[in-house]
Amino acid sequence: MNIMKTKFSSLRCGPPNEKTADVVPFLNPGTRPFSYSHISEKLVVSASKELKAKFPSLKDALLLPKVEPSSPVVLDSVGNPAVLVSQFRTAREAVSLVNCIPQKVSVSIWTERLAAALEVAASLKVVTCFVNGQNLYDPAAEFGGIGQSGTGYTGGQRGLSELLKPSWQKRQVSQKTVVNYEAFGNRADPSRVLPDAFPSRDSTSIDHTLKLYYGGQQKRPESNTSHPLINSKNEVVAYIPEAGKKDVRNAVEAATAGLKGWSTRDPHNRAQILYYIAENLSQRSSEFASRCSKATEEPLETWHIVMEQCVQRLFYWAAACDKDAGKVQATTTKGVVLQLHEPVGVIGIVCPDSDPLLSFVSLTAAAIASGNVVVVLASEKCPLPALLMYQVFETSDLPAGVVNILSGSHEPMVRTLAEHHDVHAVWYHGPSREAAAFVEEASAQSMKQTWIGCADRKWESDAHCTGWEFKHRATSVKTVWLPSGDIFAN
Repeated sequence: MNIMKTKFSSLRCGPPNEKTADVVPFLNPGTRPFSYSHISEKLVVSASKELKAKFPSLKDALLLPKVEPSSPVVLDSVGNPAVLVSQFRTAREAVSLVNCIPQKVSVSIWTERLAAALEVAASLKVVTCFVNGQNLYDPAAEFGGIGQSGTGYTGGQRGLSELLKPSWQKRQVSQKTVVNYEAFGNRADPSRVLPDAFPSRDSTSIDHTLKLYYGGQQKRPESNTSHPLINSKNEVVAYIPEAGKKDVRNAVEAATAGLKGWSTRDPHNRAQILYYIAENLSQRSSEFASRCSKATEEPLETWHIVMEQCVQRLFYWAAACDKDAGKVQATTTKGVVLQLHEPVGVIGIVCPDSDPLLSFVSLTAAAIASGNVVVVLASEKCPLPALLMYQVFETSDLPAGVVNILSGSHEPMVRTLAEHHDVHAVWYHGPSREAAAFVEEASAQSMKQTWIGCADRKWESDAHCTGWEFKHRATSVKTVWLPSGDIFAN
């Protein structure tokens, strides 16, 4: 610590273009100042009054040798160039301290034990880790932020893919849409009003009331409300549960509880479970096709084809579980650069009205194959196919909380998902442009990733629903730098 204080005291402040300066002005002159007068032990390096008058954004450099984890300096941006020193007893405690910091871009790990460095790097929630080094950047390796530092990537394949779109995509994904942010999700949906009279039906038929599915169990909605699903023949096919904001919060809580166990599970075991889901779905394909055909009034042969495509899509993502854990990236720096692919976390998925079953299977399988857990909002117009799937999940060894299925009016549930701070990403593939604009706006408050679907996507096409786009959305990249080259320097 004394060596650091000595080095810090010799720092030199200067203009931004001077190469010999250690402390230069901020690029953003509007950065709010930080009051450090209440901190007893500190070391401050200040520029001269003339230099501060010339560069108003030049801040004092701070060395804070004893910072508590709950200090406002740690929990919020200080607005100054600062070195914060915190004490820890074990590596697990150090990892916990770093992961609790809301704003972080990179982490340096200093140790002579490579095994310990790799284990700590794998546990850190950050995009870039340096082992015995700092600021080793290369255009071929991804660099970015996490949490309040943003979720984008610069460099590497991910950085390039954020500037590209699939060749089949013709329309603009995001368009300027006027949204009433205060009223969105808080207004009554007139389509949820019950009809004056229910259609007549056979007295021998039995009502089929479906339930929500989260936490590995079938649940009744908190409102105890269901609405009839009526087909074009004016027949009541089933009674669909009407989920609300409380149900979304319960589902997110269940997903968060199941995240650790599923994300750390062996990829081969995840593949086995997905294969098992596909096998069980194949055995019940005739039943599913019959019920979905009655609900949508589409030919039975069409639904048999859809069932085959769903099974094939599950097989594809089951086979992809253990095929892309990362790679060794070639850079100009001497040493090894590891790129690890990790799950995003809790993903909220809003299914489209078109292809209600195939879109549900494609999005859900892609997310859970990479170790994520999902809260899925079934198609608003025809949620029956997605709700039937929870019977397959219950008998396929899927752990509780991995897949959570809700149905009902999308607006209030989309609002809750987008504003929930425990949701790490929202995949919106619904038809409403207003809802898509709200998702992008509300998700910015908690810096969660967003994926707005495109109307050009054909869910029956493997080229549109498999491959790099889905894989990139379902995983995040962690770059671990392992520099070398000092031993034989002479």
